[in-house]
Amino acid sequence: MVKLKSFSFKIKNPKKEKSEDAFFICEKEGVFGVADGVGGLREKGIDPGVFAEELMANCKDTVKTSNERDPMAILKIAYAKIRNDGGATVCIVSLMDNSLNIFNFGDTKIILVRNEKIYFSSKEKTHSFNYPYQLGKFNDQEKGDKIEDGDSFKIGLIKGDIVIIGTDGLFDNLFEEEILKNLKEQAENPAKSLANFALENSVSKIKESPFSAKSQGKYFGGKRDDITLIVLNVI
Repeated sequence: MVKLKSFSFKIKNPKKEKSEDAFFICEKEGVFGVADGVGGLREKGIDPGVFAEELMANCKDTVKTSNERDPMAILKIAYAKIRNDGGATVCIVSLMDNSLNIFNFGDTKIILVRNEKIYFSSKEKTHSFNYPYQLGKFNDQEKGDKIEDGDSFKIGLIKGDIVIIGTDGLFDNLFEEEILKNLKEQAENPAKSLANFALENSVSKIKESPFSAKSQGKYFGGKRDDITLIVLNVI
């Protein structure tokens, strides 16, 4: 039976007072998740980080107080308990019988590295450029897209695999080739190393980034954003 050893790190957008991302880790149970609060809601007087934090806290509570391990089911339970207004994108993974069960919603992302190559890479789900699918609640009413619109995957794991789940602040600023190169450095905390690498790229005004590439010439350089990720070493 394989096990997962986790590393995590979170960096706020340098232009913001605090991060609007959140994450949870239940290493004993093998369940992990990240969420990115919808920043555009600030214009409506809503703190995007509060929703993301509550959603991840509810997910962790669900894992700790029940036998539910299916990522989508965990999210549904956690989402139903949300009381704060807001919205978020989210990715949750769960280890079951040597396989990683994945639920991804929006432009959060997961990649699996095997033998120093990208073995699996999820595709972001968006309505249009920089407009991802998102869960939301306002006045205790469900808003935004439906959980069922998310993507579910199941991947068998082997020892030596590396799993990375993160918010768009990571994957908008690092190409997969750059992630592979950084992992080869074997940092003590690979999540911290990747986050700092993404931060460095995010403040560049000239370096091409995944975000600028997707914009088709509308933007140049990196994308300043909160950066949150969990790295899972399969042992």
